[in-house]
Amino acid sequence: MSSLPAPLPHIGPVKARWAAHQARSRAIVSHHARQHCQACGREDRHPDWAHLAGRRHIVAEPWASSPQLTVGLCHECHTKIDTNVDMELRDNLRRSGVGRLCDYGSSRGVAMGDIAELSLTDPLAAIIQGVGRLVEAGIEPNCCSSHEVMPSRGVRS
Repeated sequence: MSSLPAPLPHIGPVKARWAAHQARSRAIVSHHARQHCQACGREDRHPDWAHLAGRRHIVAEPWASSPQLTVGLCHECHTKIDTNVDMELRDNLRRSGVGRLCDYGSSRGVAMGDIAELSLTDPLAAIIQGVGRLVEAGIEPNCCSSHEVMPSRGVRS
């Protein structure tokens, strides 16, 4: 008698690995958005959680889903940046992400000034270099309730 293979898991191993981190980051971004789109300001009870540098293919987890590199957007603005309809909006949101990333790194003693300057001409390259610098310094994004989040703004989750 042959045995059937075990059923496939509902969630794959990569998704399961980052699910808790993403849930905490999403809650932090939602708190900062205060039920408004962070791009156009429109009131939105449940803004979309938008990644500013993609996931896995540009910036890897846990940074891709960190509060520094995600924002709360209305569905319309989220679609505009994901489909490259409004590249100016996308780049402005990325610049704000670079600002949060630089604040985060600077508060932990990492020199980030040149990263902020690079964001003026190429915000995506600034994000990639900024994350690389933080990873080299051994700094992880803080999304846990026991960690300080974005300390330069004095917010605790």
